Amino acid sequence: MIHPGFMRTDMTKGVGFDKYWDEAGAVTPEVAAKTIAEFTNDLDMSKTGQLWAPRGAVDIGTAEETLGPKDKLPVPLQLPW
Repeated sequence: MIHPGFMRTDMTKGVGFDKYWDEAGAVTPEVAAKTIAEFTNDLDMSKTGQLWAPRGAVDIGTAEETLGPKDKLPVPLQLPW
């Protein structure tokens, strides 16, 4: 599975998350799609049954609390949940 990241969409805007778009690094769906497409070039059977964040922890809101400082985490990032 691939985490698309925090996106600037009507869905996140409609529940008030738009106030966090800039500080949390939200991207447009076009940027997210490009990142996912590039990431899929490196997919193989070794990544089966895992959840990946191609952009790393940059837009995973709970990454630091769960995994440690964002700047110390790899990109792409395998998520534990």
